Amino acid sequence: MSKSLVIRVVGLVSIMLSLLLLAKFSSLGSYFSVQRLQELTQDAGPLGLVIFFLVFLIGTLMSVPGAVFLVFAFLTYGYINGILLSFVAAQICAMINFYFARFVGGKALTEIKNKRINKLLQNVDSHPISTLFWLRFFLLLSPVVNYTLALTNISTRKFFIANAFAMLFPFFVIVGGTIMVRSTFFQEVVLSWFKF
Repeated sequence: MSKSLVIRVVGLVSIMLSLLLLAKFSSLGSYFSVQRLQELTQDAGPLGLVIFFLVFLIGTLMSVPGAVFLVFAFLTYGYINGILLSFVAAQICAMINFYFARFVGGKALTEIKNKRINKLLQNVDSHPISTLFWLRFFLLLSPVVNYTLALTNISTRKFFIANAFAMLFPFFVIVGGTIMVRSTFFQEVVLSWFKF
């Protein structure tokens, strides 16, 4: 890997870590809770959707898990509207994350001279949907997936299409889990087993 690419990758990682630490240890982090987002968006009327999108975008740039925004959206806007809203926002934010990482880091992973890593990277280009599905299977809505794939040879179009399909699984898991946890059965029956 060339010296300039090492600098770019180190720069991208430094930016990501700085933003993550800023979200974790500053007052900005308080804006990434469901309750705080509800206060912001409900008081803003129609501008609430714009605020939701901006907080979602800033949150994903700061590596805040997308699940927070998904749960917020369907608790605030209802299941159908919330899921549709958060799915569209997640796609747009993923693309912005992708462009940002590619701008800063280039295609740095393609310059690694390791046979195993090169074989994995070939899978990204030849099977983008299955690769992204497995990454989303284990990492759900983590913005790290967007950053990492931006450093590969995957085209923007392939990333967009593959990501749209791959995000269906974490959406299903997060929505299903939240519905189950909020259900009367879970609250009254399952939790009662843990009370002594």
